[in-house]
Amino acid sequence: MTMEAASPGRARGRAAGGGEPESLTEVLDRLLDHADGRQVSVGEMLDAFDKRAFAPLLLVPGLVALGPTGAIPGVSIATATIIVLVALQMLVGADHPWLPDRAQRVRFPKSKLQTLVQKSRPVARFIDRFLKHRLTTLTDGIFGRLGAIFCIAMAATMYPLALVPFGVALPSAAIVVFSLGLAARDGVMVILANALGLGALGLAGWFVMNGASQVASG
Repeated sequence: MTMEAASPGRARGRAAGGGEPESLTEVLDRLLDHADGRQVSVGEMLDAFDKRAFAPLLLVPGLVALGPTGAIPGVSIATATIIVLVALQMLVGADHPWLPDRAQRVRFPKSKLQTLVQKSRPVARFIDRFLKHRLTTLTDGIFGRLGAIFCIAMAATMYPLALVPFGVALPSAAIVVFSLGLAARDGVMVILANALGLGALGLAGWFVMNGASQVASG
């Protein structure tokens, strides 16, 4: 019998005991560590993190929507709904987030998760180089509440954009970047997320207006 050495990211994940991840690479490692069997559920993925923290519960569905898993029918709608539920609780000042069992039971093939992790690693390592504590005021207090509204707005755009191939990529990327900034207390990432969010709102607005004009002309 051979034993596979654990990567540094996985070792950090186990040592953290389910606390908040320190990097996007660690997030990816934890997701694979908690994916057993041929199918994986949202609840199983969230078990890799501290469920008292809001950032991972925004980050995980954002990643799921951003990757190949987001192309599975209904997944982007389910992840958008989870993001809205978590962000609403942030907005009202809940001590810790809660998700209904039905949302946690959303399942998809483990192979899709593996593809997401493998394709995301180079980008994750690049992003991790820039994560640091800075402009921390933008990650808590009133700005944290504004961030919750931002996440709700991004999730709302995912409903119409789910009808467009890869349409949810921009809003889900904005949510991923925001949640990383929240976890790392990196205000620069929060600013970057808002820039991506403006693009997502513009895309959603164009899609809705274009669709409405086509219905009117038809």
